[in-house]
Amino acid sequence: MRAEGRFEQRRSATTLRWNDQDEIHTRGNLLPSAPMAFKDVLTLEASVLGALAWADGVCDEREAAMFLDFVESTPLPDAERRELMAWIAAPPERASVLACFRGAPRPLALAILRHAYTLAHVDRDFHPAERTLIESLAAACGINAARADTLWRFLELSHQVAVLERELAGEA
Repeated sequence: MRAEGRFEQRRSATTLRWNDQDEIHTRGNLLPSAPMAFKDVLTLEASVLGALAWADGVCDEREAAMFLDFVESTPLPDAERRELMAWIAAPPERASVLACFRGAPRPLALAILRHAYTLAHVDRDFHPAERTLIESLAAACGINAARADTLWRFLELSHQVAVLERELAGEA
């Protein structure tokens, strides 16, 4: 099953576009465009979210629901979505997630980090293990410790904006 047309998702300064060659191009002010297979982008994001949902040793119902909603919303074939959904019961190894994240273009990595930060807060319990994983992911994509404070302000503000948008839309 292949979705028709173009897939476009806007996340701050990052635009992800699915072109006819099944590639994702990230555009932002941090790195020039870099193609990445569409399936690889979705798999990377699902692996990060799955690992983060279990980072504190417990996958809360709200974390599981958010993860499954993300996977269900992807235009992947059913068999591939089922593979990703299995990660909520048995998440990928942290080391493999970090290794895959190392190759992600920075604008894409930041978009995934924002989504991960939101998932970490969905159960209203931001566990130190979740923060450690997000910091490790940031380091894997080249965001050094000196920039960590800026990263956390960025993630917190992004999260607050998302919460406000949901409230204004009547979803909260």
